[in-house]
Amino acid sequence: MFTFAFITLIHMEKVLFFFTSSFPFGKGETFIKNEIKFLVQNFEKVVIVSNDVSSQQTLHVPGNVAPLRISYELSLYRKVISFRNIFSSLFWQEIKFIRNVYNKKLSLPILNTVLQTQEKGKVLGKQVEKIIGENSNISDSIYLYSYWTNDMAFVISKLRAKNNQYKAFSRMHRWDIYFEENEINYLPFRSYIFSKLNTVYSISKDGINYSEKLLNTEELGISLSRLGVLERIRNLKQEKNGLEILSVSNMIPVKNINTLIDGLQLLKLDFHWTHIGDGPLRKELEGKAKRMISGKYDFKGAISNIEVMNFLTNNWIDVFINVSLSEGVPVSIMEAMSFGIPCIATSVGGNPEIINGLNGVLLPNKATAIDVSNALNCFHSLTKEEQLEMSRQASKTWTDDYNATKNYSQFVQDILSL
Repeated sequence: MFTFAFITLIHMEKVLFFFTSSFPFGKGETFIKNEIKFLVQNFEKVVIVSNDVSSQQTLHVPGNVAPLRISYELSLYRKVISFRNIFSSLFWQEIKFIRNVYNKKLSLPILNTVLQTQEKGKVLGKQVEKIIGENSNISDSIYLYSYWTNDMAFVISKLRAKNNQYKAFSRMHRWDIYFEENEINYLPFRSYIFSKLNTVYSISKDGINYSEKLLNTEELGISLSRLGVLERIRNLKQEKNGLEILSVSNMIPVKNINTLIDGLQLLKLDFHWTHIGDGPLRKELEGKAKRMISGKYDFKGAISNIEVMNFLTNNWIDVFINVSLSEGVPVSIMEAMSFGIPCIATSVGGNPEIINGLNGVLLPNKATAIDVSNALNCFHSLTKEEQLEMSRQASKTWTDDYNATKNYSQFVQDILSL
């Protein structure tokens, strides 16, 4: 008599849970589409957990990607009972950091932020644990990736503190780095997040330096991992007398488009300015442009990234300009340089890391209208060969530092080795 033992081989898979603010829903985070292609090639399954619970899906995702949604907001009841977190040791650790490391006075908004972030750690943590359980097996290798170092990064840092088998990490960009960009001049649980995640990836060196100075230590385990875009080819220049200028941004105060219009108004040379983007200031800015530079501009509004790429492919742009008061490293500048377009930008955030004087011009942090007009006049005064060399240098910057294939391939290797 023979006894057969049937052994079930358990297939271990790599499953990535990717936490986004909106992607692939709505109009935000369109730049993730460059990265997702590399993620899906290296994970058997990718579960996108978006905090956008109302918008329609607008971006295509590959077949092994499951997009889910959970709300980022707490209910009124949860906000009220978040006061109970005052009895936790983690609350008092953060209060100590605020007072002794950040040297900040405690305010009601800051206290509310600390308490409600802790509450999100509980509420969203349970939801995420359920999602993990429903979309993976016990034998799988689980990776938790927050695209922003926000409250979702706090959630996954709490989960990894409970289960160190998880590989957990986040990116940080701009508003999730710089306290000054937050209305209460504070972001919660930086030290806890940095200590509990496997690592945090900053898209700029400036973000690393800022965080190390903020927490008064160089041992935060932050890695540099730049974003990237694909190479593009634009049509040959059509002979025109004027300077073709492009800007791409939301029409919001931090983008400082008012100063750009003031600078354009000072120009004596022939020019045409195109702006791509929309926002609450559009009506005001269109009115100002009509009064000051009538007939020399075109507001295209919000268009898809594909339409932006088509525009850059089929329309010659001499120079790209960004006069923001705050930036991480703008994807719009990366995209311009992928076409070999020289750039002018303010010296904020990571901008000095992408514009080096050879591929464009850096403006002061708080550029004036005169700074803008002088930079554009300076570019216009270059010889054709000098402008061509600046274009070559822009392409070289893309090749060296912002090539999507190179950067995202390396990023995937890094996270798989955690």
